[in-house]
Amino acid sequence: MRYFSAFDLSLNPEFEFTLTAVTLHEFVASLAHAPVGHRAAGSRVGTNIDEMARLFKSPQSYTSEQLEQYQKKLFSVLNKRLVDLGAKHRILFTQKCCPSLVKGFVYLWHPDALDTFDDYFGSTSRFQERREAVWTTTITISYWCVGSNDERDSHQFAEPRKNGDFPPAGIAVLGGPTNSTRTGPTYIMEERSSSLVITGDPSGYFWTCSIWSSLTEHKPVSGLVEGLPQVLQRFINQQVSGRCLVFLILLGHFSEKLAEEYDSILKQLDRIVELGDRVLLQGLEWGSSKAVDKLKKMLWGLEALRVFDDRLSASLSQIQKAREAMERTIKQESGDLHIDLLQEYLNVLEEFEKRYGMLSDVQIRTQLKIRQVTGLRDGISAVTNVEDNRTTIKQGNNIRILTYITIAYLPLGFVSGLFSINHATFMDNATNALYAALTVSFVVGTYGLALSLENIMDLWMSFKNGEWRSRRQPKGVPDPWVELPSWRVRDPLTSRRSYTTDEEISGAS
Repeated sequence: MRYFSAFDLSLNPEFEFTLTAVTLHEFVASLAHAPVGHRAAGSRVGTNIDEMARLFKSPQSYTSEQLEQYQKKLFSVLNKRLVDLGAKHRILFTQKCCPSLVKGFVYLWHPDALDTFDDYFGSTSRFQERREAVWTTTITISYWCVGSNDERDSHQFAEPRKNGDFPPAGIAVLGGPTNSTRTGPTYIMEERSSSLVITGDPSGYFWTCSIWSSLTEHKPVSGLVEGLPQVLQRFINQQVSGRCLVFLILLGHFSEKLAEEYDSILKQLDRIVELGDRVLLQGLEWGSSKAVDKLKKMLWGLEALRVFDDRLSASLSQIQKAREAMERTIKQESGDLHIDLLQEYLNVLEEFEKRYGMLSDVQIRTQLKIRQVTGLRDGISAVTNVEDNRTTIKQGNNIRILTYITIAYLPLGFVSGLFSINHATFMDNATNALYAALTVSFVVGTYGLALSLENIMDLWMSFKNGEWRSRRQPKGVPDPWVELPSWRVRDPLTSRRSYTTDEEISGAS
């Protein structure tokens, strides 16, 4: 129960909203200030405030006695109806889920939010609003988050979601700053969801709100809820509008925390793929092997950015849809607002737009990084191709030099073999001068043949295809194999050229 908090909003006889919060932090703090006689037996809580503050820093530092007392206090509130407590609205917040908490929400504390809990364990973002016998407004935001492997949830709070090392092992072995992460804390990428649901009567007089999210913590949620009575007090005669504004306030907080989470992911990705200031200060490694490793990391980073952008776009779409629905409901139910109510409405809307804008800015930066990584990927690919071409050209040049050297040794071997024949009589009078002359002649002839081999092959192909006839035919002499159909004769009367055959010319003469 350390991750669970409850907030009740009551309306006192003076028609003023008051807040009653039941959180572990405040409960343990109250034990520290309570007199000794009023403390539960067996409690080990001391009176030193500094020691209590040290205990507050880590949720693991709470003793089992403190958690037991807090659970009894929390259950005593949750097991009672709102009417019995004199409360109009209730907000339930849990940072982590376990099977016992899910059963408590579904069967006891918020059974009308069953559909939202189904969405929470899915992988899509969705906003829904149904205003029937029960007015239900719900939104679920699906996202990716990065956390330390040491902080991974225990088996009790583990959810059946996709997760893996960040970066993957295949990317971490490519070198760069990712090597240092293997000696320190490792990180995991995990798919998560955050849900916000409000259910109650269609008039907005009584409602229950549940928040399931690991994006935020109890302290910021408590500070946010403390400001809700002021908003509800202003809209006490238009409680439908007050409920819609509460939904926008909580949704704006979700947007801000989600923007911080994605901003952290982008920074981690810059460190792994080595973008941003690192490129400015250190440049890029253009060596062939390092460029290929860089290209592999960029391909992985590009696909990761696209996955983040798709999930972020879906979240922004549903948040915008929820905002439009809340504004439409307020305009339909309230009509023309009083100047004070209008100012409060504009303040809430402005605050929501600011936090929603933070999330939109993260999406814009994500898309810019996609274009940046795409450009760098294409540039590195082009540079790698150029380096490969240079290497190929060098290898070709080396092979050509070796070929020339081999060609020089061929005539030497032939002449040496010719002079080594013992039973040949024509070599009896051979001298060194003849050997040198034959060697030079054969070397020059072999090199000439090698250099003109391409032309010889072209001539052979021309001879084979019959093209040699046209080359041998002199200019101005008609080809005997081609029969001229007629002679051209200019008619002096018409100044036109006419064509007549040889038979017609002989007949006319």
